[in-house]
Amino acid sequence: MSKKLPQEFTNRMKAYLGDEYDAFIASYNEEAVKGLRLNPLKTDTLPDGFELTGVPWCETGYYYDGEMRPGKHPYHAAGVYYIQEPSAMLPGELACKAIRKVIDDKGYVRVLDMCAAPGGKATHMAGEIGDKGILVANEPVPSRARALSQNIERLGIRNCLVTVENPEKLAECFAGFFDVVLTDVPCSGEGMFRRDDIAVEEWSVENVDNCILRGRTITDAAHICLKPGGYLIYSTCTFEPGEDEDAIRLFLNGHPSYSVADIAIDGFSPDNGMYRIWPHKHKGEGHFAAVLKSDGSPCGGENELPGRISQTVRFLPGTDRKTQEILTEGLKDILTDEGSEQILAGEIFAYGDNLYVAYDEIAEAATGRRKGTRLRIERAGLHLGEVHKGIFKPSHSLALTLKPHMCRRIVPLDAKDERTYRYLRGESIACEPDLKGYCVVTVDGYTLGFGKATGGMLKNHYPKGLRWSP
Repeated sequence: MSKKLPQEFTNRMKAYLGDEYDAFIASYNEEAVKGLRLNPLKTDTLPDGFELTGVPWCETGYYYDGEMRPGKHPYHAAGVYYIQEPSAMLPGELACKAIRKVIDDKGYVRVLDMCAAPGGKATHMAGEIGDKGILVANEPVPSRARALSQNIERLGIRNCLVTVENPEKLAECFAGFFDVVLTDVPCSGEGMFRRDDIAVEEWSVENVDNCILRGRTITDAAHICLKPGGYLIYSTCTFEPGEDEDAIRLFLNGHPSYSVADIAIDGFSPDNGMYRIWPHKHKGEGHFAAVLKSDGSPCGGENELPGRISQTVRFLPGTDRKTQEILTEGLKDILTDEGSEQILAGEIFAYGDNLYVAYDEIAEAATGRRKGTRLRIERAGLHLGEVHKGIFKPSHSLALTLKPHMCRRIVPLDAKDERTYRYLRGESIACEPDLKGYCVVTVDGYTLGFGKATGGMLKNHYPKGLRWSP
């Protein structure tokens, strides 16, 4: 075996797996698989030229081979898909099935991803939520929260609040609030050993024990956040039973109102309602997931409030009238009437010169009106842009949320057009001579960003931090 694994880890796995141990160890000599997951907010079918095999446990997941570089394709910049290790798609898929049940029953869903960075599971769930509810995606580490926010932006997700808080603060603010809570808890990372040398180096028995304790704290906070009758999805990327099956049993013993939920994935069988992916049995790394359901007993929160989405534009106090007029006229110039109606559902509020629109419940939390509790926030709904020196400048977030039919002016490109790559590098490109003002640049019908047209040239407004290297 080429990879050096911790001796105590191999001893544990040998005792755990018995006759399967040799096959398990042999899997470390095999190449790790790669995958991507389509973004339903952009498309529900593979783009032309993408001939990929589906991931068995994920409806929108696909494998790709090592020669393909989807991260260097314009479709990635447009948020058409999210690159994700295939086994990591499992908990998001289970959560999506729970979300679907809630929407079918109530028409609206509130979802919390308690440990969301870098965004694989949050973006997965957002694709299922669509415009039928809200997502709170939390990450306590600020640098990781920024990466999470960038992925939320790239995939065109508008109904999301990205917070930077510890689980206890979320429990204080959102007791009994969510229909679905996903806790992909920090773990010892054993399931990633084949592809992550750092996880191997950092493994220790002490770290495993610390992860077990930390997982309990996070799961208890998740319970407080969950509405009676809601679904709690617990997951790790480790093989250690103390972090997985034993953790579930301990939680169930301490919370008798819960049971393992009947959430099925076609062609993939759970063990006592709990799912495992093994590298020697499946085409993926190691992952564990289980779905628990509350029986509906009270847990002390706002358990029966209906979801609220404004159908008309409402500016919150603090947004001065001149700013409102500039924003309204600026958006009217960029968006069609249908586009404005779809984008501006909710409350509009300002952080300095920057303007956001959010569904009511996100706006309440973002502006400190929810129980008077102030949260550390990285992203609050959809960033529309900024009003500076009397001029509205639309944001990149707004561009990635739009569909072409929502825009008054479009510069349509395709993945074979050299102008697409020049645009992504931050260069000006030629456009139709009659275009004037802000235009949305598209690649094969997917929005990439804004530019400003004049005299047959499009001045580039693609963010400098995202521009491709020459």
